[in-house]
Amino acid sequence: MKAVMLILTERCNLACRYCYESSKKYDMSFDMAKKFIDREMQEQCKEDIKIFYFGGEPFLRFDILKRVYDYTEEMYPDRIKAYAVTTNGTLIHGEIRDWLYEHREKFEITLSLDGTQKMHDRNRISRSGEGSFHMIDLDFFRRTWPGCTVKMTISPDTLKDFAEGIIYLEGLGFKCKANFASGVDFKLQENRETVLQNFRKLIDYYSVQDGPLCYMLDLPLKAVLVPLDDKFRYCGAGVERHCYSACTDDWYPCQGLMPMSTGGEGVFKKKTFQESCVKKDSPCAECKMVRICRTCYAMNYNASENIYRTDSQICILNKICMITSARIQYTRLKNKGIRDNRLERAIYIIAKELNEIFA
Repeated sequence: MKAVMLILTERCNLACRYCYESSKKYDMSFDMAKKFIDREMQEQCKEDIKIFYFGGEPFLRFDILKRVYDYTEEMYPDRIKAYAVTTNGTLIHGEIRDWLYEHREKFEITLSLDGTQKMHDRNRISRSGEGSFHMIDLDFFRRTWPGCTVKMTISPDTLKDFAEGIIYLEGLGFKCKANFASGVDFKLQENRETVLQNFRKLIDYYSVQDGPLCYMLDLPLKAVLVPLDDKFRYCGAGVERHCYSACTDDWYPCQGLMPMSTGGEGVFKKKTFQESCVKKDSPCAECKMVRICRTCYAMNYNASENIYRTDSQICILNKICMITSARIQYTRLKNKGIRDNRLERAIYIIAKELNEIFA
C-alpha cells in the first residue's frame, strides 16, 4: 500500500524541548492537497493509497483535513483504504472529537505522549510554558481506538525514568512506540548507569509478559542471520511513501527529510534511496546487527548530516536495545520451555557481540 503524507501545516501549538523542525510557517491549502492527491492517483494507478495527515499539529487545519477527507471519499472511494493522523492530542475536543468519533473506523491515530504526566510535561510544553498533559483527553483515545499507538520520545530530560514511562503507557492499554530523540546530546558517558538501570527494568517487566515489546525492543532478531546485500534499505521512504507540504510542489521521501526538518531547500526532493543504504566506508557495513538496527535516513541526517551514517550515541543506544531484546526473548523462550533454533542462534550471536554493554 502506498503512503501519501500531507503536511497540512508546519505550525504547532506546542514548543517541545527536543523539536527539530526549523521552519514552521507554511500552511497547505485545499487546492494544493487536491493537486497532490490527484497526481498520486494518476501516477500510482494500480496501488491502494493510505493518506497520512501530519504537521506541525494537523488539527490546527481541521477545516482542510475534513475537506480533503470528503474529496477523497467522493472521488476515490475504492482507492483510499485508510487515513492516519499523528497528533499531540491537545486540540481533540468538542467538534473535532465528535467528528473523529464519527469517522473512527476510517482513521488510525498516533498520539504523541511522552510517558507519565511528570515526564510528558518536562518535554511537551505549550507556547506559554505550561505542561500539556492535562490538555489531552486520554480516555477518549483509549475508548475510541483501543490499543492505539502512542509515540513516546525520550529526551535528555526524561532519560532517568523512560522505563517508568513505557510501563505506564502500556499499563493504560496503549501500544508504546518509544524512541530516543535524535540530534541531542544524552551525555552517555556520565549517564551510562542510569540508561542501563532503565533497560534492566524493561527486561524485568517484559520477561514475564506475553504481549509485544515496545517498538524499540520489538526487533526481528533472526534477521542477524541474513547476510547484508545491496538491496537492503532502512525503510520505504521515497518508494512506499511520498510526502508533500506547502513549501514545495514536489514530494519528499518522508517528513523527517523535508525542508522544515533539515533546513535545506530541495536537498532530498524526489529522493528514492534506491541504492544500498549501507556504504562500504561506513562503520555499519561491518556490523552484524545492521538488519535489526532501529535507525532511519532522517534520524541519521538529523544527527550526523549524513543519511548513511548513524550517530555514535544513537548507535550505542540501538545496541543496548538489541541486547535487551535478546535477553527478554531468551527468557520468554526459557520460561515457556520452547525451542526455536534460529532464534536461539540469533540470540547467541547478539550476546557474543554485545553482552559487554551490560558488563
